[in-house]
Amino acid sequence: MALLAGVQVGLVQLVAQSDSLPDDATSRALRWFMYAGVLIDLGGTASAIAIVVTSTAATAAARDRIISDKDCLPHRVLNGELIPDLLLREERETELLEEFGIPGTFKILGWHIPVLLILTGIVHD
Repeated sequence: MALLAGVQVGLVQLVAQSDSLPDDATSRALRWFMYAGVLIDLGGTASAIAIVVTSTAATAAARDRIISDKDCLPHRVLNGELIPDLLLREERETELLEEFGIPGTFKILGWHIPVLLILTGIVHD
C-alpha cells in the first residue's frame, strides 16, 4: 500500500501542477478522490505496521504475564492445562489473544483494515 501511495503522490503532483484542468466540479472531484486514495493507502500501511508490531510483541507480553501472574491463562497452559474450548471458537479469538497479552486496541486495528479495504475499493474504482 505504501508503494501505491508513493505512485499516487507522483500522479497527484502532476495533476496539481497542471494548469490545463478547469476549476469545475469534475476537477475538484478528481482531486478529492486522488487525495482520498493516498490517505487511505497510508492508513492501510499504518494499520499493517501496527498489526505486525502488536503481533510480534505477543510472545514478550505472554512471557511477562507468565512471570507476573501465576493464575493467568498463559501460565496455566505452560504448566500443561489445555486452553478452554470456549476461547478456541472463532468469535472469541480476540479474547484469547488478550489473555496472552495482546492489548485491547487490537480490536480497533481488526476493524480498521476491512474498512480501509472497502474505502480503497470505492475510491480506486
